[in-house]
Amino acid sequence: WKHKGFFISNFCLIDFIKKNKIMSELWDTIKLLSDSTRARILIILNDEELSVAELQEVMNMGQSRISSHLSLLRQGDAVVDRKEGKKTFYAINLNCVNPLLKTVESN
Repeated sequence: WKHKGFFISNFCLIDFIKKNKIMSELWDTIKLLSDSTRARILIILNDEELSVAELQEVMNMGQSRISSHLSLLRQGDAVVDRKEGKKTFYAINLNCVNPLLKTVESN
């Protein structure tokens, strides 16, 4: 494969694509966490699972604002949800976010 006058082997191209995918995923995570409300929700959910109503009380914010942020966090795999009757409870997705939070907390 030739790019700007340089020949790139298939191995280099595959490595380049993998690195760009990782950088893209990292950038998506940074954008997701760059909002202070979403970051605050994650910090609160790091301690315990909560419903939207409970988050409203803790954060002193409206339901629609919290729900829209939770929706983005869910799309980004930062939180998981669980239904119990009519209520939905949210918890941090430990596989996705906990290593990042530990890094932030240690610095």
